[in-house]
Amino acid sequence: IFYSANGLVECNVDSVTSGGGCIKVSSANVFTVASRINHLRVNNLNDPGAGSVRAIQLDWTGAGGTSTAMEIDHVTITVNTAATSTRAIAINATQSGTKVNIHHNDLTCSASAAACNPIQGIPTTTAAVNSAYHHNRITLNSTDGLARGIALSGPDTGTDGPTGFDVYSNLIIAATNKALRFRQVKTVRIWDNLILDCQNTNACCFHVA
Repeated sequence: IFYSANGLVECNVDSVTSGGGCIKVSSANVFTVASRINHLRVNNLNDPGAGSVRAIQLDWTGAGGTSTAMEIDHVTITVNTAATSTRAIAINATQSGTKVNIHHNDLTCSASAAACNPIQGIPTTTAAVNSAYHHNRITLNSTDGLARGIALSGPDTGTDGPTGFDVYSNLIIAATNKALRFRQVKTVRIWDNLILDCQNTNACCFHVA
């Protein structure tokens, strides 16, 4: 998959009924070659009401490996949704042992974007995921205090989550939101991230659960 030439992908997609966004990559097969989404502006105009909205959805349940299967880079997304949405997401990666490399993107939550996650990773396995999130610029303008710059959440059941995450060299302007949020995952290596304007006096800007 290759999108280039500084193009614009704009859509009005209900992520609740479609399970996707403006761009959706979905399969249960194993990656045989590396794929890439790059140099794009993506804008989902859908107002989900009490639902959720996504710009890019990676839904890959096939087994992965140590090699990068999906690379998402140099993508610009501003999340604009109603204040009642359940979750507003720029890039969502639901993966089962599939390595993703998300880097050099410019992702922004608008002031009205409720519960906004610029990058959300949801591994559906307890196996090694070996994914990297780095050199992204993330601006959290949401005023509800529920935005999370990079959110990694493992399986909801059991005590063991997936392993193998590298989060580094990201610039996150947090304001009253959470810059980083990790739940039910293991072996997350975090270094050289710059978090600015941290005003969250309730849950702090770095949340581990």
